Amino acid sequence: MSLNPSIVGYLADSGRRYVSIEADHGAAILPYEDFGLANKTLAHDLNLAGLPLFAEEDLDAIITEVRAIKDFIPGRVRDHVGWSQRSFAFLDQTVACGDGPSPEVLFPGNDRVARHGTINKWKKLVALPLKDHPVPAFALMAMFLPPLLRFLPQVGSPIFELVGPGYTGKTVTQVLAASTIGPRRYVCALKDIKRDPAKVQRDTRDHPLIVDHVASALAVASKPQKAETFAALAFDTLQAPGNRVVLLSGRSAFREACGMTSDEDRIITLAIPEGPLGVLTAVPNGCSNGAEFVDSLLAAAASNHGLAFPQFVKKLHADLTADAAAVKARISRLHASFLSRAVDQGIGGVAYRDASAIAAVYVAGMMAKRYKVLPLRFNCMATALAVHDLHRGMSLARPQFTDRLHALASDGRLVVITPEVDDTTQSAAAMAALGTITVKGGKRIIKIRPAKIEEAFEDWKSIRNTPDVRAVLKVDGKNLATWGTLAPGMKRERLHQFVLPHARDEQSTFTA
Repeated sequence: MSLNPSIVGYLADSGRRYVSIEADHGAAILPYEDFGLANKTLAHDLNLAGLPLFAEEDLDAIITEVRAIKDFIPGRVRDHVGWSQRSFAFLDQTVACGDGPSPEVLFPGNDRVARHGTINKWKKLVALPLKDHPVPAFALMAMFLPPLLRFLPQVGSPIFELVGPGYTGKTVTQVLAASTIGPRRYVCALKDIKRDPAKVQRDTRDHPLIVDHVASALAVASKPQKAETFAALAFDTLQAPGNRVVLLSGRSAFREACGMTSDEDRIITLAIPEGPLGVLTAVPNGCSNGAEFVDSLLAAAASNHGLAFPQFVKKLHADLTADAAAVKARISRLHASFLSRAVDQGIGGVAYRDASAIAAVYVAGMMAKRYKVLPLRFNCMATALAVHDLHRGMSLARPQFTDRLHALASDGRLVVITPEVDDTTQSAAAMAALGTITVKGGKRIIKIRPAKIEEAFEDWKSIRNTPDVRAVLKVDGKNLATWGTLAPGMKRERLHQFVLPHARDEQSTFTA
């Protein structure tokens, strides 16, 4: 043989064997089974792979030497995205492998991913503004879940679907979630899955799958075609090798749109309420309306994307390399922590399965904060609990805050301050109570210590800047707690003070 090539056999984690051939004028890697005398296209395949052959005897000699290989070296080639035993391969053909040699990547790159901008700008301009908006914040957290699912085998690969009227922010949520891994084009259409489900399964191994434009793909489909499409996404894709998280959206539930009646799939539906704000809970300060806020988020995502997911995986890989047992224990502990808050003892079946999937997203968010990929001010527990409530049928739009204040004023947890009771007695009662009510100038003032505000309103961190809270809350510049006393004779301290109209004479705790 005139080439004198170097021929080495490699074993991929998939179990498939490959052969690397290096010569002075080129190199190629092909599957081991391609090297046979019956393969009439071998010379052409080698040429396309990077090794042109000009003599028939060279090809015959290569085949003979390849068929004589006895040992195949493991871990040196990657033929699929996602996890292998020692590394994680991304869709752009880069690999998180620590300090070891980077393996040879054999799968084609994907043009739907790209990296642009900086992670710090993404955190500041995309992630941080979403922290008080549970649905888009949850979607962002879910994007970090696929690489963790190998450590949460009880969860499986879930589908989270956003269902609601048009112009409620479903697609916006998907685009912002996609910015963790790539630009807007990372979001695919349902027709892409119908066209080539095998490719979608390969490209989403241990990666998120975001699917929009469901209605257009089903509009002209027959009943059998709808059933086939449903099975392709809800079952076949989720059962393909690896793990994935699907973020789906539509005006009606995917199961219903496809005419399916069973709930044996892993779809978790989040119903987006009608109204001008949609997935948002409030218009943030500095924005005149929700559309302006959304535009600023989309512009920031267009300039900063594709950075968070790779950084998360690289830090996870380093963490696992340093102490895999500790990482697995942390994941298990976080998962159990959420379930202990969210579900009742003895709950089972679909309700527990769905809660477990939401708990897994909580884990992903907490791990992303640990790796400084999500802002530290992200409240993962409050976000996941809000989404869990939403999935169970509670509306994202909570009752008016003034109604909640009226309910609080009448539920017995506040001490009503009256001149008929001596200061010492009232002070002692005020210290033990959730707060106090003072009637002054025809107004009722509810006073609550900052340390107890979340006992009164468990979602305080997500509602404190909303217009209906600010309308009744006394503020001191940027400080939401102003100086005052809980009861006469007590020391002055900063308190959350809410002012309500004096609807009727309050009945004193001591004279009731």
